[in-house]
Amino acid sequence: MSKHSVQPLLVSAPAGAGLPQYYQGPPTYQTIAVPIEVHPVRYRRSPLRRFLVAFFVTIGIWVTLKTLLVHHIRHGHEDWDWYIPSDMVLEQCVSGSAWGTSAAALTGDFSAGASFEIPLSVDTVLLLSSYRKSSFFSTHSMSGTLDVTTSDQFSDSAKVIIHSFDGMRTDGNIRVCLMTGTDGKIGVGIFRKGSWWDTRSATFMKITLVLPATAALPQVEGLEVDLPNFSINVGNLKDTVDFKSVSLKTTNAAVKVDSFSAARVLLQTSNARIDADSLVSADLTLKTSNAPITGTFNTSDSLHITTSNSPINVAVGLESNNKAKPTVLIMRTSNNRLDAKVTLSTKAHMGGRYSVLGRTSNGPLAISIPGSPVESELHLNALTSNAAAEVKLHNTYQGAFGVSTSSQWSARVTRLDQSDDDSRHLHFDSNRKGEVGGSIFAKEGNKGLGEVRVRTSNAQAVLFV
Repeated sequence: MSKHSVQPLLVSAPAGAGLPQYYQGPPTYQTIAVPIEVHPVRYRRSPLRRFLVAFFVTIGIWVTLKTLLVHHIRHGHEDWDWYIPSDMVLEQCVSGSAWGTSAAALTGDFSAGASFEIPLSVDTVLLLSSYRKSSFFSTHSMSGTLDVTTSDQFSDSAKVIIHSFDGMRTDGNIRVCLMTGTDGKIGVGIFRKGSWWDTRSATFMKITLVLPATAALPQVEGLEVDLPNFSINVGNLKDTVDFKSVSLKTTNAAVKVDSFSAARVLLQTSNARIDADSLVSADLTLKTSNAPITGTFNTSDSLHITTSNSPINVAVGLESNNKAKPTVLIMRTSNNRLDAKVTLSTKAHMGGRYSVLGRTSNGPLAISIPGSPVESELHLNALTSNAAAEVKLHNTYQGAFGVSTSSQWSARVTRLDQSDDDSRHLHFDSNRKGEVGGSIFAKEGNKGLGEVRVRTSNAQAVLFV
């Protein structure tokens, strides 16, 4: 045997075991059941398709409801689409073909007209209002003018005359009604019907309220006007009915007053100016936005003047006859100038209490006090920013003062030309750039009688005493 020959390696096995086992055979496999979870494939609709389905379902529901409502209205419920105040009762209405044409002959320019006589008494609250129910897809609106004038005829009734420039004789969606309510309320309401789809042009009306001439000048409880989008023009009502309370409200249209007086007055609009030649009221409020307020106003209790983004330019008379509280003037605007001449007075020609606030921003401020009783108590705050502030006091003022601005700007207190009868002493507690404080007084006890503060930023602040 060659030394490189290979011999199989034999292993001794016990007797009876047979030949050695080199291979045991294939392994045994066991079948195991494995559950398989099957998920169904869901196909989602696109967002656009879901929106369209919801939109058309909504339209279908609306059309169904609208059809039912129209059917309801045509079977004896014609007021469903009209907004009628719950505290008012309609006495007499004009609409559609019932509009007359005789009133049109007065001017020659109008296509339809109606008029109402309204009896007046001491308890009467005279109303002029428009009411419009919300309408789906409706762009129709009402606008116009209201003129308040006087008659040279003696009477115990006022007259309301309404004209229209367009085809109201064929428009059944507008009606004008004489209406009465609780607590002496009586007047004329202009009603605009709700519509499914109304894209007609706006209705323009001219309304005239004629107040009677009266010898005894009886005082009527009130006049309330609420006519959105109607300009309001009040003439000279000096020799006519005297109202305890007057409220004139509109939107997007101007309010103009020649002359009248009342115990309480509210003039309110938006995006349009308020102007008065002469307005006298113990409690007077003027409100607008994005438009100026100008005129001459007198009050013995309070006057609030508010606008925004527009100037205030007024002459104001404040009369103080109540020792328990001051007569108040508050003027507010923004992003524009504020100019006011404020004359202080009292029936006693001495004393009186007054509180004045003038505030704007990003615009100059100038307030002057051309007249004031001796020994009067004045508290005045004049505030602006990023523009000059200037206040001129009457030479009867006694009390403390403070003037401030940004540190790099000048704050000054300047003595006006001193007359021989001006015995006041000017005293400074602080006097540095950007801030001045002190008092001016004729008697030591009056150092704190009044208080005046003038403040701005990034511009000069000046007080003349």
